[in-house]
Amino acid sequence: MTLVPLSVGFLGMLSGGRLTDRLVRRLGLRWGRALPISFSRFLAPPMC
Repeated sequence: MTLVPLSVGFLGMLSGGRLTDRLVRRLGLRWGRALPISFSRFLAPPMC
């Protein structure tokens, strides 16, 4: 069970990098990097 967060983080890092590269080519540098960051804020659970 301790390997699950590490594995998910690794896969997210790889897929996020590819997604960011595609968005930078389509939307430009500013929006291509800002959209994944802002979108991940809504998906992550609050740390309270």
